[in-house]
Amino acid sequence: MSQNMKWSYQKRFQSGSIKAFSAPFGYELKDGKLYVQREQAEIVKTVYALFLNGWGYEKIAAYCQNTYSQYKEAFSFFGIRYMLSNEKYIGDSIYQKTYITGIPYKSLCS
Repeated sequence: MSQNMKWSYQKRFQSGSIKAFSAPFGYELKDGKLYVQREQAEIVKTVYALFLNGWGYEKIAAYCQNTYSQYKEAFSFFGIRYMLSNEKYIGDSIYQKTYITGIPYKSLCS
């Protein structure tokens, strides 16, 4: 990657103008930034509460499909698994997690 591209990525990270392709459930993407959708955020909290109470992905998915039918497509087994492991939900989202040192291009964690 050229130095100019690296510089442009760093500037966009610093300014918060990262271009995301789609917003995860509970968020809305406006002008390149994620905003919380309150109604859906409450559903996400419920999903986490159920998981912390010992419910599995399938049981949570079935509950959500029955309870929140307007969002049914978001609540498959894989949708619930994605939600429970997504960095945006759990607060571990860090851009530029790794960086490349000089030759021989060894990748290191930030």
